[in-house]
Amino acid sequence: MLSRQLNQAPRLLLCIAIAAYAFYFSLFTISRYQRFYAHYFDLGIMHQTVYNTYKGLETGDLSRVLELTNPHDGDEQVKRMLVHNDILLAFLAPFYFIYPGPETLLVIQSVALALGAYAVYQISVIVLAKVRFHNWVALLFALAYLLYPPMHRTNNYEFHAVALATPLLLYTYYFWLQGKHRAMLICAALALISKEQTGLTVASFAAYGMITQYGKELQQIVTAKKSLFIKGTTKLVNKLFRDKKTQTMRRLGTISFLWVVVSMVLIIPYFRGESHFGSYFYSHLVYNPFSFFTYIFREKTFVYLTQLFSPYGLLPLFSPFHLMIVGLEFLLNILSNNDNMRNMYFHYTAVLHPFIAVAAIYGFRNILLLSQKFIKVQAIQRFIALAVLTFFICSVGYNVYIQSPLPYAKQQDLYPWRELPANYSDIMQWQRILADDQIKVATTGHFAPHFTSRQYYYEITKYTNAEYVIVNPWETQHGYLSYKARPAYRALIKDPNYIKIYDRNEVEVYKRVKN
Repeated sequence: MLSRQLNQAPRLLLCIAIAAYAFYFSLFTISRYQRFYAHYFDLGIMHQTVYNTYKGLETGDLSRVLELTNPHDGDEQVKRMLVHNDILLAFLAPFYFIYPGPETLLVIQSVALALGAYAVYQISVIVLAKVRFHNWVALLFALAYLLYPPMHRTNNYEFHAVALATPLLLYTYYFWLQGKHRAMLICAALALISKEQTGLTVASFAAYGMITQYGKELQQIVTAKKSLFIKGTTKLVNKLFRDKKTQTMRRLGTISFLWVVVSMVLIIPYFRGESHFGSYFYSHLVYNPFSFFTYIFREKTFVYLTQLFSPYGLLPLFSPFHLMIVGLEFLLNILSNNDNMRNMYFHYTAVLHPFIAVAAIYGFRNILLLSQKFIKVQAIQRFIALAVLTFFICSVGYNVYIQSPLPYAKQQDLYPWRELPANYSDIMQWQRILADDQIKVATTGHFAPHFTSRQYYYEITKYTNAEYVIVNPWETQHGYLSYKARPAYRALIKDPNYIKIYDRNEVEVYKRVKN
C-alpha cells in the first residue's frame, strides 16, 4: 500500500506544480495587461486577429476570419498571413465565446505551457524506465521544464501562437514514443500552423523518427568496412524512402517541408505583396556567405547557447542527435542579423524548448549508459547518477535565480503586482463607451490591447482613420516607437478635424468632428 502511494506521489506533485504554474502565469500576464505593460506589438495584434475571427463565426461574416488592420505600412484591413502564417490563431476563436478578451489568450498560453510538463514527465518515465526511482527522476525533469527561464520569458511576453508549439511538439514526441500515430499527427499538424518556420522542426522530427527505426542497420553501417559502407548506406536509404513502416513519418516530413516552402514562397508573398520581411534578416549571408562562420563562432552565440542549456545542467549537450531536430531553428536564430531573435526576453526560443527538454532527458540516460559501459562497480555507477542529478538540480536552481523573472530571482519582474495605475478606471470607462466594435479607434501602444476588440483599430500614427483617438502623452514622448508617435501626436493636437473631449490622469481623448 505504501509503495503504491509512493509511486503515485510524483504524479500528484506534478499536478500541483502544473496548476501552480498555470495559475501564477495566467494571473501575472493578466495583471501585466491591466497595468498597461502589454503593447499593440504583439498582444493587441493577436487579440484583434482572434476577435475578428470570433465575430466572423458569430455573425457569419467569414470575411473577418484572421482579419486585422494592417499593423505595418498601410491602414487597410488585411489577413494575418500578411505578417506570419500562424493560422492556429483561428482555432482559438471558439474560446472567445466564453470570454472575448485578451485575457483568454493569456490564460490559454499559460495553461498550455504548463501542460507541457506532463508530456515531459511521461517521456522521462518511458526513456528512464530502467533507472532506479525513475518516477521521481521524471518529476525532476518535469519541474525543470516548469522552471525553465527562457519559457518564463516566452510566457510573459504578450501572446504568440508559436508559444503553443512548445507543448504541441512535446506531445508529438510523446505520442510517437507511444506508437499513437493519429494523436501524434494531430499535435504535429497544430504545431505546424503555429508559425511558418515550425515545419522545419516537424520535418526534422519526422526524419529522426524514420532513422531511429533502423538503429541497428545504422550502427552496422558506421562500423562497416569501406566496401560494405556504400552497399549498406544504399540499402538503408532505399528502406527509408520505400519501406511501409516509415510511410507515416515520411509523409509527415514531406508535408511539413512543403508547408514551409508554400508559406514562404506563396502564401505570405501573396498577402504581403512582397517577400517575407524576415528574409531581410539573412541578407548578409547573400552578400557575404563567409559571415556564416562569423555568426556561428562569435561570443554572443556562446552566451545564447549557455542561456538555453545551462538551466538543464548542460545535459542536452550529451544528446546531440535530439538537438539536431531543432538544428535548423537554432541556425535561424543564430544567423539572424536581428538581435531580438537571440534575446531571452522575447518568444523566439519557443520551438527550441521542447527538444532541449527531450535532449536533457536522453543526455542523462546517455551518461548513465556510458558509466555502466566503462565502470562495473554498481556503487560507483549510483554515485555518478547521484552526482549528475545533484549538479542538475543545482543548475536548475541557480539559473532560476539568475535568469527567471519569478519573485526573489535576480531579474524578478514585480511590476504587474503593483497597484493599478491611476488612469486604469479612465481606460475602463472609455472601453465601455466605445464598446461598439464598429467604432474606429486609434491609441498609443500600451492602451492598444484594451481597444482592439473591434474590426478597425489604428496606431496613433494612422489616427486620421479613427473616429476616436486615445492618447497617453508621456508615451508619445518616451514610449516604444516614440519617434513615430511624437510627430503624429503634435499633428493631432493641431488637427482641426479633431477636438479634445477628455483629459485626465494622462489620458487624452480626441473625437473627430468632421471628415
